Amino acid sequence: MKNIPVLYCKLKKYERTSKAKSEDGSKKITRRYMIPVKKEQIEGTDFENVEDIVILSKADFEQEFNGSQDVNSSINELKQSLNEKDQEILNLKELLSCKDQELMEQDQKIKNLNDLHEVQIEELQLDIKKINDGYQAEIEMLNKDIEELNAIYNQYNKLKTVNKELEREVKRLTDLRTLEKESLRLKINEVELTKDEYDKLKKSHELLWGVVQEKDNVIKELEKGSIMGNIFKKIRKKDGT
Repeated sequence: MKNIPVLYCKLKKYERTSKAKSEDGSKKITRRYMIPVKKEQIEGTDFENVEDIVILSKADFEQEFNGSQDVNSSINELKQSLNEKDQEILNLKELLSCKDQELMEQDQKIKNLNDLHEVQIEELQLDIKKINDGYQAEIEMLNKDIEELNAIYNQYNKLKTVNKELEREVKRLTDLRTLEKESLRLKINEVELTKDEYDKLKKSHELLWGVVQEKDNVIKELEKGSIMGNIFKKIRKKDGT
């Protein structure tokens, strides 16, 4: 009785189309009446207080019973399939649990790597800061060197300007010295000319002096020996010689 299909409704006409066809080839329709009964009464073994029962023909009952057996077989297959699916679900849950564990481990590894990366990043930042500080110190030293070089360059330009002025002064003095040399040369030439004239005059004087001495000697000789000497003495007295 548990496998008898039940309609939970009032008494009504129920038509069912069979897969088998009638002799004339038309669809075979089975007509029957079903009276709903209470479910809890059907599931029990005592049919007392049953208000409604199902009235079926024997053929319909066997057909429904056989169908219910097929349904039971299908249900068993479905249960087995469901059990298999449950087992698959359990396996999947276990796999998921393993994957969750792996994921947690991966997350921990990632966290550890992130922590390590953060430490490394901090160390790199410190190294970069040290390098930047070192570069900054080197830049400051280079700036000082550049300032010193600029000062030296400016001093060099000043010295170069002074050197040019000195070169001009040296040229001026050189030109002046050249002029002085030329003037001195001219003076030397004049002195040489004057010396030549002096030498000539000296020679003339010496010649004249020789003539005078010779004249004096002649006069002295003449004075010693004759009247002409007296005449020359008179002449000399007049001349004051």
